[in-house]
Amino acid sequence: DVGQIALTAGEGTTNPSESVLAAVAAVHASIWLGQRAQLVAMVEVLEPNATLGDVIATSLLQGRAALAALDGHTVEAERGYREALAAWRRLEMLPDVATAQMEMLRLMGEDLDDPEVLAAEARRILTELGAVPLLARLDEVAPQAREIEVKT
Repeated sequence: DVGQIALTAGEGTTNPSESVLAAVAAVHASIWLGQRAQLVAMVEVLEPNATLGDVIATSLLQGRAALAALDGHTVEAERGYREALAAWRRLEMLPDVATAQMEMLRLMGEDLDDPEVLAAEARRILTELGAVPLLARLDEVAPQAREIEVKT
């Protein structure tokens, strides 16, 4: 259980930031797995810790946006995700840009005005990083157009 792992990550340590960082990872895993209850729990872990740094604050923003999407509040969700994308870009954390784009496509693909743009940028980032497993996940939410060989 992703959430339980994150909640217990800081047990036995004097550094509670370990469980907060585990919650950051668990937010994204919960989103991808569609585990709303776990996502709520991880957002609750991040909320009192958002002032600890930009990564935590942006992950919290992204988690809240995902909850909005899961609850059918697509305008709020898209706004939150766009804010998170801007923050990840400002932080120059391109893998997180791609992750946010993949989550947007997974949660709101049909409701977005620019799914092709999001998918293309995510694909470019992940290709440059050589992130083959993440490219496979991107293909799940935004399949590439396949070239059809025409026989003459």
